[in-house]
Amino acid sequence: MDDNTANQDVLEKLSLNDLPEARKNEILAQLDQLVEAQVALAISEKLDEATQQKLDDLVDNGTPEQVLEVIKQNIPDYDAMVTKIAENTINELANNKDAVLAEVERMRTEEAPASTE
Repeated sequence: MDDNTANQDVLEKLSLNDLPEARKNEILAQLDQLVEAQVALAISEKLDEATQQKLDDLVDNGTPEQVLEVIKQNIPDYDAMVTKIAENTINELANNKDAVLAEVERMRTEEAPASTE
């Protein structure tokens, strides 16, 4: 499945297909940031202090490929872990869809130009 199809599936699951394209992209970017933060937390919980320090050094001075290599060496089920975190996040948002939609509506209202009467 390509990224575009996956994104469309996520938007559909969250009932956000009717949003303008720019808003969809913003929500998807925020969702990516949320998943990345949860993945980073899960990684830090699985690594010992020395490996975490090595990883921190690579984040600052290495390449993304080197970082990923260390992660995968120390967390063999990394890809499955990331997939599960993403799925859980999307499912949690879908289960709380009413709250998500209320927030989207609030954001729409804030962005609407004030009427001049």
